[in-house]
Amino acid sequence: MTAETSRAPRALSGVRVLALEASLSGPHCTKILADMGAEVIKIEKPGVGDVIRGWDSVVRGLSSGYVFANTNKKSGSSRKRWANLAAPPHRTSL
Repeated sequence: MTAETSRAPRALSGVRVLALEASLSGPHCTKILADMGAEVIKIEKPGVGDVIRGWDSVVRGLSSGYVFANTNKKSGSSRKRWANLAAPPHRTSL
């Protein structure tokens, strides 16, 4: 891949996905969306997180399954921090 093609817009550029998922199938699906250019924001259960975090500690102390399934995503567990993400962006009149 050249520098020129890596900057080209991807199919889902500009799409925001709020990922309320756990385990492996849901995170894998939203990983595909993120790889296609969507902004994926993963919300985890406060205090617990995703269950796959505890599978192993192969990747610098992190679970290999978690690292694989959650690349290219933003993450958070605070309701207060992420509450405004579901709201539509502010639009000005034309």
